Amino acid sequence: MCFNETNGRISKLMSMIKALPINLSNLQKTVLQQIVRGTTNPYRLVRRAKLILAAASGESNSSISRRLELDRV
Repeated sequence: MCFNETNGRISKLMSMIKALPINLSNLQKTVLQQIVRGTTNPYRLVRRAKLILAAASGESNSSISRRLELDRV
């Protein structure tokens, strides 16, 4: 089995895995949403806040990484 074939199988499996459930309090969710809406927050912080909110909503890892243009390394 070659590397590309193995890598393709791993990618397919990863695309089916959902992000681990994250239970956010109302306050945590509100703070994360404020970070995302803030116009002066650092880009990395905003991306992390979006990632946490997406995972908390049950979005799949694959969908989150595509939408936020994240590398899966």
